[in-house]
Amino acid sequence: MTQPRESGTVYQIRVKGRLDKRWSDWFNGFVITYPSDDETLLDGRVADQAALHGLLAKIRDLGLSLLSIDRVERLEQPQLGMSGEESMDTRNTKPSAWYYGLSALILLLGCAIATTVLCFGARHLPTSIAKAYDLDRLTQIVVPGSADLVLSRTGAYAVYYERHSVVDGVKYLGSEMPPALECSLALQDTGKEIPIVPDYVETNKYSTIGRNREGVLLMSTTVDEPGNYTFSCRYPDGEAEPKIVLAFGQNLFWEFMAVIIRTAGRIVGGLAVLGAAGAVAIVIAVVTAIKRRER
Repeated sequence: MTQPRESGTVYQIRVKGRLDKRWSDWFNGFVITYPSDDETLLDGRVADQAALHGLLAKIRDLGLSLLSIDRVERLEQPQLGMSGEESMDTRNTKPSAWYYGLSALILLLGCAIATTVLCFGARHLPTSIAKAYDLDRLTQIVVPGSADLVLSRTGAYAVYYERHSVVDGVKYLGSEMPPALECSLALQDTGKEIPIVPDYVETNKYSTIGRNREGVLLMSTTVDEPGNYTFSCRYPDGEAEPKIVLAFGQNLFWEFMAVIIRTAGRIVGGLAVLGAAGAVAIVIAVVTAIKRRER
């Protein structure tokens, strides 16, 4: 339905001087503005001529100089109230029930993304672990002796003592404990020696099916730049026997831990997406319910 128009006439009264806006209530709610630094404009509605004269009397009582008084014609915009279930007043509009569907869609999308991430990690986990423990990535070296290595990655490398081994069809069987060895790693271009430190760890070991190859961590080193290297080992007394096999390559334990960390990151990421989607969906649903109840 249409609300009735306000009665009366709008006037703009301009006076000399600057009148504080706190006087607005005293002037029957007239709006006070300042067209210039030394002028004040009173803008408002009066019911009749008697009310206008009363307003002018207040201006006189304050000792203000009247500069002008103008009658203003303004077109009134009718406001629409509630009609049935619809209202043009947005303050009275209920949130659409579609917001519940939006919250459900967000939750389903979060579930889909989380499931995809988790399934991807689970599907590739066996392959990643097998790749981490791929012994073909280790270079076998019969010592006393040497071998040229192409190290394309920087970082930590390991030297394994293979108690059981097969190289070029020849089987090697070493003692349970690794013998004393003097090993070196040098960059071929510059001859720079790379330190190799003893790092025997009984638990850091590998073994193939049938135990054709069984190795344990013996030494560790860190390579700062990729390139061509020469690795050599000998017995301290210079003996040539017995022949044993060492394997040089990435530290299998840390390769395995990297796989676990990546998998854990995928799990945490998937759960984070699911949690965030659930939180957003709950907030939308709760706010929608509260707003619909208030209307």
